[in-house]
Amino acid sequence: PHAIARLNRWGGEKLVREMTALFRADVPVRLRAAREAVSAGQCADVYRAAHSLKSSCAQLGAMRMSALTEKVEMLSSDGTLESVDAVLDLLDQEFASVTEWLEQELNSVSEVER
Repeated sequence: PHAIARLNRWGGEKLVREMTALFRADVPVRLRAAREAVSAGQCADVYRAAHSLKSSCAQLGAMRMSALTEKVEMLSSDGTLESVDAVLDLLDQEFASVTEWLEQELNSVSEVER
């Protein structure tokens, strides 16, 4: 909630809505890229996909997702891709939870703006 409140202070409801829309559109793309890179055995590409997700997650307060992306970064930087798929599955699940949470936060921001 603190991250959303901070964004709201900086740019109001419009910024919060834009950031969350970008997040919801970008996460599936990055997760798909990470899965494709795992299948291809491309550790560097897995790392890049996870790294780009990590800061986006943190900016919106999705700290569990951020921690999971950090785990993917560590595994891929070590050249260990065997367990990355399992972590990506957890990221998918957490993304679903975060998406629900963001919807609730957007409703709260809208109410505050009124």
